[in-house]
Amino acid sequence: MQLRTKLFASFTLVVLLAGVIAYTGYTALNVMENYRLQGSSCNTAESNLWAGRVNGSNFLLYKKTELLVNLSKHFQKSVNLLKTVQGLAHSKQNKDACTLVIKDIQATERQYLELGKQYNEFFEYDKEFVKAGKAVVVSIEKLTKELQKTEYNGAVVAMLKEFYEIRILNYRFDINPSEEIQKEVLEKIKIFLANSKKQLSDFAGNYTLYKQLKETIAHMETYQKCIKHYSDSVLAFQADIPKAAKLVKKSGEEIDVLLKRILKNQNVKQERFKMILLLVTLVVLTLGFSISVFITRRVLAQLGRDPGVLVTATEKVMAGDFNINDKGKKIGVYGALVDMVKNLEDNIHKAEHQTEMAKEESEKARVAMKQGNSSPNGLRKPQPLWKK
Repeated sequence: MQLRTKLFASFTLVVLLAGVIAYTGYTALNVMENYRLQGSSCNTAESNLWAGRVNGSNFLLYKKTELLVNLSKHFQKSVNLLKTVQGLAHSKQNKDACTLVIKDIQATERQYLELGKQYNEFFEYDKEFVKAGKAVVVSIEKLTKELQKTEYNGAVVAMLKEFYEIRILNYRFDINPSEEIQKEVLEKIKIFLANSKKQLSDFAGNYTLYKQLKETIAHMETYQKCIKHYSDSVLAFQADIPKAAKLVKKSGEEIDVLLKRILKNQNVKQERFKMILLLVTLVVLTLGFSISVFITRRVLAQLGRDPGVLVTATEKVMAGDFNINDKGKKIGVYGALVDMVKNLEDNIHKAEHQTEMAKEESEKARVAMKQGNSSPNGLRKPQPLWKK
């Protein structure tokens, strides 16, 4: 394999390992952001839930139906935020918890709207009740004036006493509505009507008193019906208030449980991703180090020596110093360079030896020619090749 191919492969592998680390970190950040959004949405949903509860409490206190509109807005915001959490949640347990809380909040909203409807009915009964009460008061005042003109003073005192007992019981019911007080009020009215009807026979001879008492009885009967409807609506209204408060409290507690579970899951996931990221980093570093060592050894095996040593050896050869063999293993480029320089040195020695031999032959030829020139006729007398 060529060096360029090896380096390219090693660089690609390093890039892939870096990509693994980046992807793991990106995934971890996305998961953490997901849980952060879930926690933030739960906190905001709980805040809107309690803001709605404040509007509900103010409605119960001030009986203003526009406060129920604000309550519905806050509850709807809570539901929308919990639906967002449900969409972000990974576990089925959290999704189911969101579904349960949403149902409870919607049930709470329906309960408060039902209270508003009951209040409107109660308000209508209240108006009729007040109107009937005023009519009874006016009628009894007229009857009292007429009775004071006659000898029936004892009847006046008894009637007024019974009437004021009824009014006192009404006030007590308004302050602290209960079935006991309701029964007591209705019983007192029943007694008042029974006693008044008995008085009709006594007033038979006095048309004015008879007529006024008859009118008072009619108004009291109307008052009896109104107070029955009024007290029933108040008791029903009061009975539903704890249900609504209980539902709000339950929803708040469920959101708290959901939030704690989300935060717990977030911490678990965070620790898990820390471990995964640490392990991936260690694996990548180990692989990177191993690959670096492997590539370095393979490259050095091809070069034979460190590139700096090769550069120094080349410079020495260029300067004429052929002593570059460090007596180590002759492998790769370094081994080839050492062999090349040795062959070059041998060839140079051979060339120098041949040059010396050529010089010697040339000198011999020159001497021989010089001797030939010094003989007669310029020629050397030939010598016999053998003696006789």
